[in-house]
Amino acid sequence: LKFPEYYVMCWELLKSKAFFYAILFVFLTPVISGISTTAAGQVKISWAGVQNFQNQMFSVVGNLLFILGLWLVKKRFLNSSWRMMLLFTMVFLLCVDAFFVTLTIFGIVRNQYFYLGETVLVEVPQAANFVVSTFVIVEMADHGNEGLVYGLMTTAGNL
Repeated sequence: LKFPEYYVMCWELLKSKAFFYAILFVFLTPVISGISTTAAGQVKISWAGVQNFQNQMFSVVGNLLFILGLWLVKKRFLNSSWRMMLLFTMVFLLCVDAFFVTLTIFGIVRNQYFYLGETVLVEVPQAANFVVSTFVIVEMADHGNEGLVYGLMTTAGNL
């Protein structure tokens, strides 16, 4: 592939409407889903009484469940609607977070194991969300410009 051909191929990709929307999605998803309260750490420590050891153990179990979620998407949900999977996982993650945090904040359940249950419960949907979001890179890239697409998508997601 010669440079002029590569340049034309990349330029066609960059000015396409689909690529614009993909970049917009990758940029706005963390902006919107990353909104959190500064009190989250204090709720975890003071109100839920989460200890460091239990927090780390639940993180390890959560990582194992994330791996399970990646496997489940590969085996069971690869041919499912990506839009529906993103919609379902995002709504599920928000509802689960709201449930655990609300019950802890309002003093209905102030138990570290209950509060940490969210950590392990959300890992499988987060894995599905991650896989679907990453597949955009594979679908957008042409043969030869995979690195460019990956770099642009990753940069937009990290802004």
